[in-house]
Amino acid sequence: MKYRDWLIFAGIFILPVFPALFMSPALLKVQTQVDPYQRSLEELKAIEPLWLDARTQKDYDKKHVPGSLLMTFEDWEGSLARLFEVFDPEMTIVVYCGPGCDSSKAVAKRLREELGVDTVYFLKGGMQAWFAAHK
Repeated sequence: MKYRDWLIFAGIFILPVFPALFMSPALLKVQTQVDPYQRSLEELKAIEPLWLDARTQKDYDKKHVPGSLLMTFEDWEGSLARLFEVFDPEMTIVVYCGPGCDSSKAVAKRLREELGVDTVYFLKGGMQAWFAAHK
C-alpha cells in the first residue's frame, strides 16, 4: 500500500474509532430516563401503600399481593367502586402487574388523572419483585 492509501484507510476506518478507545466507559453509557411514577420496593419500605393489581381476575385469583385490590380496565367502574370503599386522598397507591405487562403503568396514570392525586405509582419489577422480596 502506498502512503496515500494508508492515509485514506486511517481517515475512513481508524480515526473515527480512535477517540472511543480512550473515553471513559461512564461517558459512553446511555442515560435512560426513569419514569417519575415508578417506585421500587426499597423506596416503599417506609410506607404501607394500598396495593392494586392490574392483571386479569383469573390471574388475581391464582396469586396476588395480600390485601391488594383488583383494578382492571375491563371492569373499571366496579374497580373504582371497590377502591372508593377504602380510598383516602392522603394514601399512597401502588399498582402492579405481571412480567412484560404495562397495565400497571396505564392504570396508575388513569387513576392519577381521575382521582386528582399525584401519589399513585407503579411497581418496578411488578409482582415478581414483591414476591421475591417476601419469600
